[in-house]
Amino acid sequence: MNITHCPIRGTLCGDTLLIAENAERDALLRCLSLFEEKAKGEKAIKDAQSALDEKVLARYATLTKDEIAQLLIAHWFENIQAAIAGEVQQSVETLSERIETLMERYEVPLSEVEATVERLADKVEAHLRRMGL
Repeated sequence: MNITHCPIRGTLCGDTLLIAENAERDALLRCLSLFEEKAKGEKAIKDAQSALDEKVLARYATLTKDEIAQLLIAHWFENIQAAIAGEVQQSVETLSERIETLMERYEVPLSEVEATVERLADKVEAHLRRMGL
């Protein structure tokens, strides 16, 4: 019986099957191959990112003033536009709320308010007279 130590989490394997099930062995081998593929993929991503960074840095050195200005305008224009739109929207909402408040406050005309005050003042005066005051 030839037994060796496999890198699959300490599982023993060899000429004779020491793993309880072939399916478990296959699953562990598949898992190992997936880990290796993942590591290769991550390395490829890292290498590609490094190559891209080098190309970008090389390109920065050759940019003209006009190209730099164009990049800045293109990059920041949308941000500035969005910020301005947000400020305008906030101002519109604030003014709208203020107008609604004023509409509610002055919904009843002054003449009606004065008439109501006079009528209520007459009632209070009548009550006070009945109380003898």
